[in-house]
Amino acid sequence: MSDINLYGHLTHDKIFNGFEKSETIGSMGNLWKFFSKHCPTLKVNLIPTSIGQAIIYINEEQAERVSCANLNIKHNINSITHPKSSVSHVAYVNELPDLNFLSEINSDFITMDVCAGRKIQDLEILKFADILFLSDEDNYYNLQEIIKKVKVGIILHSESGSVFIHKTSENKIKNKKTEITPIKNVNILGAGDMLAASFINNFIKLKNASKSISLAHKHIADIIRKSSIK
Repeated sequence: MSDINLYGHLTHDKIFNGFEKSETIGSMGNLWKFFSKHCPTLKVNLIPTSIGQAIIYINEEQAERVSCANLNIKHNINSITHPKSSVSHVAYVNELPDLNFLSEINSDFITMDVCAGRKIQDLEILKFADILFLSDEDNYYNLQEIIKKVKVGIILHSESGSVFIHKTSENKIKNKKTEITPIKNVNILGAGDMLAASFINNFIKLKNASKSISLAHKHIADIIRKSSIK
């Protein structure tokens, strides 16, 4: 059995930091890079269902980024397999053209995230998710409706911290906020993916969502803080 199965988008990212150009693997690749560097003993399977590309521009002085992407240049769910894993993560579920594979995921715990773009068209797919990651940029979602669909809760994150929105037995919202000191003028590209990856790593060990997100925020803040020291 593997520790983690990564599903969803795999992208070829072309990044412009000012006039400096670099290329890397993005989407689920961001999580894989985190696991490879920070927890290399984890057994991770990459199971892309869509392959695409993106151009990303970073303005370090303003700590801003913009992107343009074609996430579904190639798409295939017919030939993928579903090995047993402790956790599965589905990247950019709002942009996947075919979600029929969700019911076949063979994992004890499933997390999902979204990217900038269209809203999730059918909230019923969230019945397969234990945790849904949303950023403060996704505040157009009705959280009260989403909490009725997911099994455990929502992690709503921003540069200043996160809110773990825990589902109660009455489908009501119970919040636990984790705050961090914002780090000014740094490249935050991939920070949301790193947060999800750190949460997954912690959850595999702790089996506790609230503790896992609190530790993940501290870890990612430390990584970003160190990267800002030149």
